[in-house]
Amino acid sequence: MLKSVLAKAAVVAVASAGLFTSFAAVANAERGPDGSLYGALATGPTGSRNVWGSAVNYPTQQLANRAAVAECGADCIVGIEFSNGCGSMAENPNSGWRAWGNGANVTDSEQNALNALAARSSQSFLPSGSSGGAPGQGRIVVTKCTG
Repeated sequence: MLKSVLAKAAVVAVASAGLFTSFAAVANAERGPDGSLYGALATGPTGSRNVWGSAVNYPTQQLANRAAVAECGADCIVGIEFSNGCGSMAENPNSGWRAWGNGANVTDSEQNALNALAARSSQSFLPSGSSGGAPGQGRIVVTKCTG
């Protein structure tokens, strides 16, 4: 009898957890009052490689920013905000410098991030999708899009 009660309780707990997870995912895809979906990319302090967080498909920019920082960690800040499009982070793998860009699609967003990085260091960079590594080269670390 006790095994049966415990088994039923476990099934209810698992089913409830799945329902909550499904609801949270749907809630994040809800458009804001203006009909937009918002996103953000956050990054760690200068010199902290591979530390970033992202959030997409939030109904407000403030919620997207909070979620990106929460995923990244306590010392992180929002690097780029975007709505109804994409946001990208580029990095010079040698210097660790980072720059961000946004755009209506992946190509525009990544190119804008690489252009911002190039402007920051006044050097030329690799095209989107390249891995980088030599001095003066940048690479895309992450790109996320709403929708």
